[in-house]
Amino acid sequence: MQNRISPITSHLDALSSSILRDGCMTAAAYAKDLADEYRCVRERVGLSDFNHYAKIRVSGASAVDLLNHVILSDLVRLPVNQAQATFLLNDDGSPCGEAFIVNCDESYLVLSEGIVPSELVARLSKLAGEQFPGVVISDQTESIGMLGVDGPFSWELLKSFMGIGIIGVRYLEMMSNQALNGIPFTLCRAGKTGEYGYLVMTEIDKVVELWDALMAQGRRFEILPLGFRVLDLCKLENRFGSQHQDGVNVDNVLELNTRVMVSRDKGDYAGRSEIERLLEAGAPRRLIGVTFDENIAVDSSDIKVADTVLCEGEKIGKISSLGYSYTLKRWIALALVDSSYAYVGVDYSVSGRTARTVSAPFIFNRSLQIRPQEDSYLNR
Repeated sequence: MQNRISPITSHLDALSSSILRDGCMTAAAYAKDLADEYRCVRERVGLSDFNHYAKIRVSGASAVDLLNHVILSDLVRLPVNQAQATFLLNDDGSPCGEAFIVNCDESYLVLSEGIVPSELVARLSKLAGEQFPGVVISDQTESIGMLGVDGPFSWELLKSFMGIGIIGVRYLEMMSNQALNGIPFTLCRAGKTGEYGYLVMTEIDKVVELWDALMAQGRRFEILPLGFRVLDLCKLENRFGSQHQDGVNVDNVLELNTRVMVSRDKGDYAGRSEIERLLEAGAPRRLIGVTFDENIAVDSSDIKVADTVLCEGEKIGKISSLGYSYTLKRWIALALVDSSYAYVGVDYSVSGRTARTVSAPFIFNRSLQIRPQEDSYLNR
């Protein structure tokens, strides 16, 4: 399969680096450094390129049944114009991708990452042909462009051209028939930074124009483009499951602490027998958040992903994902460890450094302090 190149990556001249994300070459970092991007998304508003996402439309009388067969959650009661966050499953119950699935009334739109779009299309098409006749799978990855707007004042940027109604949009709710400078788009309030976040979708041949319009509209907010390093760090700080960083390390989706997503009412689905077994017996491993001593420098390489985790000298697991929290001014990580050691307040040892388990999330997001009816970045 030939790798795709995001239109945004092609559009920008001064990329500091690029990365292959789900078969799509896109920007890894744009700003002067990671700390600049971090302050942007935690204090203001940033813009991200999400054209690596798969965008797959599923329609037909049995569309819900097909999708329920490959995801952990249950779409049966999902309202129209509402999205649901979930994980895509392999047949053994391990995760193969994370997704937002939107009920578009006459169809469902799957927005997924962590899996190459063509592979997901092939799997869904095979299921439709063999088990769910009449379901139509339409790959719109190359026809829909998608951007992300995140930050404690992202709502205010959108309000500047969408109007006051944006304040009332609930998490995972979709708004269609919107426009900026005559560029039509659909918006879904969704994101995984812990701040106000929105997915903005338009036709692929309009996505560069929309990017430029949002950057221009956002100058008053000191907007910056965001790369995946800072987005992954923000996900880590909020303990959002990441297929790229954590999903690839687990044997079963329950090791990602996803019990609350499980539906025990729906019919058979991929990996159900193993998931049900672990719901009863308990997963042998699970992710737990840890923080390290403050005296480890931001540019230190003392701790690395896959480093062994010890507890009282016994090997209990490994570091799954890792990052330096500029809010906490210390390194943080998710450790995949034996469940009997996965409790808050336990001291671990990693590469000779002490780590202590903590509850989620790691930080208190700025957006939790923002009142859109009263606060403004422009009058701060």
